[in-house]
Amino acid sequence: MTIDRTIIEWLYEPLDFFESPVHHLGFNYDLDIQDGQAQASLKAPTEPVPSQLTVAIQTTLQTIFDTRQLLHTPCL
Repeated sequence: MTIDRTIIEWLYEPLDFFESPVHHLGFNYDLDIQDGQAQASLKAPTEPVPSQLTVAIQTTLQTIFDTRQLLHTPCL
C-alpha cells in the first residue's frame, strides 16, 4: 500500500484567533491555519512522520501564534 499524502492536524481555540487564513511554506511541508484548525501537508508523504519534522512544524506553529498574539495585544 502506498501513501498518497500525509497531513498532520492540530485544533486551537478561539476559532477566530486569526482574522484571515494563514499560509506558510516550510521546507518539507505547507502549513494552513484557519477556523480553529492548523494543517501541515507534507511534501513527501510518509508514515510514520519523523519526530524531528513534527517538532519543527510545532515550533513554526508556536512562532506564528506567539507573533499574532504579540501584534494584537493592546499596550497599556
